[in-house]
Amino acid sequence: MHASTTVLFFLLSTLVLVPMAASGHGMMWSVEERVIGNATHSEMEELMERMMEGTLTPAEEDRLVDLMNRNPAGYSTMMGRMLQDRYGITGTSCGSWQGMPFIGMTGILMTGAMVLGLLLATVWLIVGLLAIIWLLRQVSAR
Repeated sequence: MHASTTVLFFLLSTLVLVPMAASGHGMMWSVEERVIGNATHSEMEELMERMMEGTLTPAEEDRLVDLMNRNPAGYSTMMGRMLQDRYGITGTSCGSWQGMPFIGMTGILMTGAMVLGLLLATVWLIVGLLAIIWLLRQVSAR
């Protein structure tokens, strides 16, 4: 790839893709405000920020739960947007665990289950073969 092609690709991606991503984010914000209402949206977003920081008081926690119960669609949209902003978590990703089933306690359990399954499959294969041999001997003895 020529240097001019690389520069052109970089400029196009910066000028086209970045505004597209920003407009999607802005659109989510706009939809949240329209669903919940401007004042409630601001209050809920502030409470959710504090929740993610771990600094909610019990009264604020009760208020946030009340807002979430009254506005489930707006709350779920806001939570998705805020998780994406803060942690890069989307509804389709599993973070660092994606594609790595053999790590940590989950990996130990999965590996154990696979070994147990393989062992049971082998035992039943042997039992099946012995049963076929026994049946063939029974049939040929008659």
